[in-house]
Amino acid sequence: RGSFLASRFSLARPPPTLTLSFQAGKTYRLRFINSGSFAMYHVYLDGHDMRVIEADGTDTEEYPVDFLGITVAQRYSVLVTAKNETNMNYNLHVNFDYTMFDSYTEDQALSAFLSALARSLNVC
Repeated sequence: RGSFLASRFSLARPPPTLTLSFQAGKTYRLRFINSGSFAMYHVYLDGHDMRVIEADGTDTEEYPVDFLGITVAQRYSVLVTAKNETNMNYNLHVNFDYTMFDSYTEDQALSAFLSALARSLNVC
């Protein structure tokens, strides 16, 4: 049995970890919401393809993506089929786009990331 680990982008401290246990070969719906007030997030899963099935509350024809760029107040649902390999874990990346700011501190970036992750990552 493998799992996905949530991590953040290039901050000095070790990332907080959220473990989502997946069964090999099973397909899961993941919902992502950017509940922030300004910045974009980039979301992707190591070694897995995502298939968008819903955007901002509207069902869409399924289409594959390598990553999601989620701006403020956007919502996406994706399907992910867990690999049949259970000998390793895969990272779920939720990267805060800090380039949208003139300046920021690591504490501000960490706070924004943790707040968004706590509110936004909803696994069904």
